[in-house]
Amino acid sequence: GDDFGDEGYIRRFRFILSAIRDGVPIKINMVNKNGKEVYAKCMPLRLEYSEKDDKFRLITDGCKYLHTINLSKIRSVGYCGESFRHIEREVRYDTVTLRIKNERNALERCMLHFAHFEKRAEKVGKNEYLLHVKFDHKDESEIVIRVLSFGPRVKAEAPDSFVELIKKKLLAQKKMNL
Repeated sequence: GDDFGDEGYIRRFRFILSAIRDGVPIKINMVNKNGKEVYAKCMPLRLEYSEKDDKFRLITDGCKYLHTINLSKIRSVGYCGESFRHIEREVRYDTVTLRIKNERNALERCMLHFAHFEKRAEKVGKNEYLLHVKFDHKDESEIVIRVLSFGPRVKAEAPDSFVELIKKKLLAQKKMNL
């Protein structure tokens, strides 16, 4: 997880949060996944917390290659002092419907796991619930992995395209003897 006590991390977090609130573009100096130093100009849209990874991610727009940036990778951040062309990224939302057998606190764990997503739960049986989770389509592969992490207590029911992704992932795991 992120080092939430680090003074530099706290300062960068607060700066980014302020830029999001004010709607101003920023410039970022960061280390990419290959360990190279990268500079980027972007429009900060929102911060997301991943409970699973215990880290914050910055969701951006206007940068060709960076849409999601781990805050721990950012070395420095400042205002983008020049004019900046903001490119609106069209966000396509999908909703997945999950059937939850509430054994071993599966419902509570699901609600925590998907805490930062828009969701709606409904009771459909004595110990069964439907959870409708709305997510950005580009995060679909992460959602598949999250659903699979619950094992047989959580089953994807809709949409059919998402159910097919789950089946393909399970077949691939079976083929690899996992």
